[in-house]
Amino acid sequence: MYRAEGEVTAQEVARLAKALGVEGAPVEQGRAWTVGATGTGRGRCCG
Repeated sequence: MYRAEGEVTAQEVARLAKALGVEGAPVEQGRAWTVGATGTGRGRCCG
């Protein structure tokens, strides 16, 4: 199993989301980030 280590900033998440075409502001939720639409399984990033 691979487990990522380190910190991810909101700026890094926003840059990745933009590259993937996901619109919206990054929102930190516990140890994961959400960007864009929620409830559809889309928009989850970088957790």
